[in-house]
Amino acid sequence: MSDTTPNEPVQPVPEAPAPWSQEPSSPDVLADVNRPVGSSYDPMPLQVSTAKDNNWMGIVALITGIIGLSVVAIVFGILGLSAAKKGKATNRGMSIAGIILGAIWIVISAVAIGAFFFLVANGTSESMANAKVGDCYVSTTANDDSVDGAGLAFGNCETDNAEVFYVGTYDGSVLPSDDSFMDTVAAEVCVSDVALASLDEEIVANYKLELFVPNADAWDTDPHTVVCAVSTDGGPVDPDAITE
Repeated sequence: MSDTTPNEPVQPVPEAPAPWSQEPSSPDVLADVNRPVGSSYDPMPLQVSTAKDNNWMGIVALITGIIGLSVVAIVFGILGLSAAKKGKATNRGMSIAGIILGAIWIVISAVAIGAFFFLVANGTSESMANAKVGDCYVSTTANDDSVDGAGLAFGNCETDNAEVFYVGTYDGSVLPSDDSFMDTVAAEVCVSDVALASLDEEIVANYKLELFVPNADAWDTDPHTVVCAVSTDGGPVDPDAITE
């Protein structure tokens, strides 16, 4: 009797799992930190300090303060100081130095201007105190009036009508407050033989004698300088009248 029993279906033999040939991959730590998988994470931009961005204002203040641009130094010094207070600059000291130097230059300029105007206002009398033979000026005298040296200044001998012919000192005891002072000084200094030796007497016969002396306030500090001059009533002094 034949075996008519149907064959059972052949079951596939399951394959043995292949041996694991490598270690399980570990996550990239750096990648996880900087760019997490499955995330829309954007790295935070790097913050760069800008504390020195405005240091140039303090530098400008210091440089301009050194060279004497006082207003510029003060302006940029204030701006630099403000920036330093806000944390936008780090050279606060330069800004302060610029402001101080600018202020010093303003003080120096004010003193210089004041001194200039003082010298202009008082320069004529100082000029007469430092007069030398041959200096010319415009005489303002009338007849025998006293001459105020503070109203005179040296000028052009081709046009001025008065010229210095002698400069000496008075060693006598008569004081500027004495009524006889001018006559005494004229006689002992300006018409002395030494002084007249520098004049052509024929030319200056009709000229007027003028003399300048320190005022009573300056008498004790001045070496008693006497400036002797001759003047005409009109045109310039004859250039041959005085022989230096």
